[in-house]
Amino acid sequence: MFSRRVVKSQDPGQKSINDQGNGDGGGLMARMKKAQEEAKEGSDNVAAQSDFRRKREENPFVFMEFVAGGRELGRITIELRADIVPVASENFRQLCTGERGKSRKTGVKLQYQGSKLHRVVADKYIVGGDLNRGDGNHSECALGTATGKFPDENFLLRHTGPGVVGMVNLGPNTNGSQFYITTAETEWMDEKSVVIGAVIDQASLDTLFLLERLGTDWGGLKRPIFISNAGQQDRK
Repeated sequence: MFSRRVVKSQDPGQKSINDQGNGDGGGLMARMKKAQEEAKEGSDNVAAQSDFRRKREENPFVFMEFVAGGRELGRITIELRADIVPVASENFRQLCTGERGKSRKTGVKLQYQGSKLHRVVADKYIVGGDLNRGDGNHSECALGTATGKFPDENFLLRHTGPGVVGMVNLGPNTNGSQFYITTAETEWMDEKSVVIGAVIDQASLDTLFLLERLGTDWGGLKRPIFISNAGQQDRK
């Protein structure tokens, strides 16, 4: 039905890093800096000593299922590039599973399930992740930081085509819960938004394009789109 193909999550040639910790905010900056330095150095000796060390084949898979007007629209499955952006990947994974529970700061349930897409721009991207009112004005991470935001980890992954997943921000170092999935190449977003992964198969891309058809050129939605289910799934 659709001629566009799923984009493979690209590897910029850096060594694998990952953090499967609980995402506490206390040492976040130090852990991110360490991971970035090790990725750039590409040293096996350094990376082997790091808690971030993982292989590409260990990256988590997460999923989202969508509904609109009582109609099931399908599932999108995503590989999170925890080997490249471990902190951002862990934040997104926890928001998919809902394991963090409610925010101690705002009382908002830190979970994508039950939230909605608030912006869908044809030939660009779909946007969701406002866990409060769903209008795009709220974005809180699952990492327990004092501000509810976390810094830009790196910009190693690029916006190479449809199916790229990344974090919405309001400027440098303001990542929270809002995310986007591209429906076309958006190279102008490189170095501005952190890419965290990509959809893994054509079925997911077909669902993405179905969601895109419910959007407009200016970003409005023809009907409300909700995330009916989300979580982590086994790698196959």
